[in-house]
Amino acid sequence: MRTRTHFTMAYTLGLFIFFVTYNCSSVCSAPVDHSPAQYIFEHCSYKDQTHPILNVKAGDGLGKRALTKSDFSELSHYSPPVCNVIWSRDFNRAEREAALQCCKSLIGSKMNEIEHMLGQAPYRVGHQDLAEITLGRVLWMYKFGGNQIPLKLTFSGDQCISASVANWEKEFEDRIFPKDVPDVKYHPLLKVLPNQKLQKGKLENRIYRKLKNYRTIGFHAAWERGFGQVEVEASERFCATAIGKNEQDIFNLAGAPLYKGHNIPGWLCAKTGNDIWLYRFGGTNVRVRAIFKNHKCIICEIYDDADDFNFSRWREKEIMEFAPGKTIQQIITREGIPDGALEGHPFVEYLTDSSSFVDLYFKHGRCEKAVPGAYAH
Repeated sequence: MRTRTHFTMAYTLGLFIFFVTYNCSSVCSAPVDHSPAQYIFEHCSYKDQTHPILNVKAGDGLGKRALTKSDFSELSHYSPPVCNVIWSRDFNRAEREAALQCCKSLIGSKMNEIEHMLGQAPYRVGHQDLAEITLGRVLWMYKFGGNQIPLKLTFSGDQCISASVANWEKEFEDRIFPKDVPDVKYHPLLKVLPNQKLQKGKLENRIYRKLKNYRTIGFHAAWERGFGQVEVEASERFCATAIGKNEQDIFNLAGAPLYKGHNIPGWLCAKTGNDIWLYRFGGTNVRVRAIFKNHKCIICEIYDDADDFNFSRWREKEIMEFAPGKTIQQIITREGIPDGALEGHPFVEYLTDSSSFVDLYFKHGRCEKAVPGAYAH
């Protein structure tokens, strides 16, 4: 009896282990059961895997290369790009090395010198605030690069006496808030003052990659007032440069487009058989379309609000009708890599224009619902 009991228990346990192992293997091998961000992290990558500012390939560090004040300025104004799970994987090493170089260069600098290079610190603590932490010092905090690496600067009087990569958000535990940022005094990419025109001549090719999907610090209205016209000028120069070039040339010039397709309802310029690439340049999101025939750019121009509205509503409808019930793999195959995905969260985000989006929520590996939304500037 005892032998049979042991045999029965062993047999039952064996079936249980087989059942769990078999089902776990099936589940783990099926892409539908990945969280969307994890699937993107493991299976997706961008073709233009070069950091637009640091000019390093995915996964590479800076080596012995010394960065300039201009590099630090550009990185301090650089907000998280789209799909940050991929960005974090590919460029965290290079940006962290850049942040450490930046900190080293700041020690001994005056406040006005730092503001000229990095802009006004969005987080600041006066010497009389949170005295148990600041010990009577003035602290400035920045978020640096696409990975938003936290920098903390400590001042004695007007001079920076220490600068470090430090998790100040955790240190202050939500007891500080971003200060109102006034009009930005300098365009870190185009190197102009507010309302100043571009110098004559061609822009360096690398500028267009930096301007693509560029996000600014501070208020959108203030940026548009100071730099809206000069970003239009830069976009017009891109258009003039693009005409007559092939698709690979345009890709080398500005990287992957925001959207790539064949037909957009309501667009008179979108003839059957032509490819359409859409870009947005600068903090004011200047909208540019490049139209190709036989892989050669025949039209490149800034397009207006009416066409942008038609595209946005059509894109939103396309995603919302297709996505429900589909796996993340099926959605990416059709719609491309999402513009946003956070590790541990069951949703991804597709931008439909500069301020509108569709969030896709997943359950058991499939899109359960699609919800449109909009950002407030």
